[in-house]
Amino acid sequence: MADEPDDNWLHAEVFPCPSCQQALFRVDHSPFGDDYLLYCDQCANCVEVSYYDSGTLAFADRIREEGTLQPGWPQTKALLRLIEGRLKPCSCGGRYRYDAARRCPFCLAPVLIDMPWIELWPGYFWVKDDEDPTAEQTEQADAYMSAHKRESDLWQVDESAQ
Repeated sequence: MADEPDDNWLHAEVFPCPSCQQALFRVDHSPFGDDYLLYCDQCANCVEVSYYDSGTLAFADRIREEGTLQPGWPQTKALLRLIEGRLKPCSCGGRYRYDAARRCPFCLAPVLIDMPWIELWPGYFWVKDDEDPTAEQTEQADAYMSAHKRESDLWQVDESAQ
C-alpha cells in the first residue's frame, strides 16, 4: 500500500552527507514538542531549551511587557535571540544559535543552511514507523545524545545580578 500523503508530515528522511557520504537523518521539529533546539555554529552539538524553563519564561515576559512585537514568528525569533545571548557556549567554543547551519556529526560540514525548523541527527536515529529500534540503535542514539545534546546547565551566570 502506498504511503498516505500525510504519513510523513514531519518530512523525515535519511540521506548521505554531501561531504563525507555518512547517513544522516533530518526531520522537521515537531510542533507538539515543548522545547527549542539551538545548534552550535561550529560543530554538530545542540542545546534543548524547554518552553517552561525559568529563563525562557522570563525572556517571554520581557517581550510581552515591551509590547512591540506581534505574536507569531517575529516574537518567537526575538525570544530565541534573547535565549541565544544568555546560553553558555558550546564545549567546542562555539555559540548556540537557532538558525545555525545543521552540521554533519561525522565531518562537521554544514549540511542544512537557513533551515532552522529542521533537526539533523546521525542516520541510525531513523526507525521505520512499524518497527521498534534495535538495542544497538538505542545504545547509539543514547550515546550520541549524551555527548552532543545539552539539556541542563544552560545559562550563563548574570554577573550584574550578584
